[in-house]
Amino acid sequence: MSEQINDEDLKILILDTIRQINIENAAHTAPVYTLEEILTLKKVTELRELAKILQVKNYNNLRKAELISPIAKMMQNLDILRECIYTVDEKEWEFFEEVAAREYLQTDKVYFNTYYILQKTGLLQSFYHNDKLFYVVPNEIKAAYKKLAKTNFTEDKRFRDLINDYAIAAVSLYGVISQDDFVALFNSQNDRQTSIDEVFPILLNNIYAEI
Repeated sequence: MSEQINDEDLKILILDTIRQINIENAAHTAPVYTLEEILTLKKVTELRELAKILQVKNYNNLRKAELISPIAKMMQNLDILRECIYTVDEKEWEFFEEVAAREYLQTDKVYFNTYYILQKTGLLQSFYHNDKLFYVVPNEIKAAYKKLAKTNFTEDKRFRDLINDYAIAAVSLYGVISQDDFVALFNSQNDRQTSIDEVFPILLNNIYAEI
């Protein structure tokens, strides 16, 4: 008879696999906390990709050291920060807020896709140091996010996530649904109403983030 893995061994195996994936994608150094220090850890190709997203001028002609300052400046812009966080899903947003509320978060038990986009865009960085995993939101991003949180951002973020959830559910249920029917369905079940003009860019932004 073949030996079957028991539940406890399976749990240990899964947790170890998750930890190894996180270690592979972490910066192998002691945690740093400023935006420029964290951006310095990225490769020049990663910085140029980020500069392209942020529409930094002449980014292709800039060397690594020259890319960091304009990227850091753009990331602290509240309008840009708002758009960046709009693109992450609810679990990523919750994780971002959890880490941003403290100096760092030390844990082995987090899925890589919970912070992948956050790390890709420089809003969060994972570190592997002294056999432990740490997660840090740069100080400048924390400060900018506190300002953002004082606006109507939180309400808008939840509304946009709700529209996205409805879209996923509608496609799963109907396969194809017209924009008019989708808006009518959403408005029939929610106090805050929407329109085609509002829904289309929200969903397009989420599709772009997935790509």
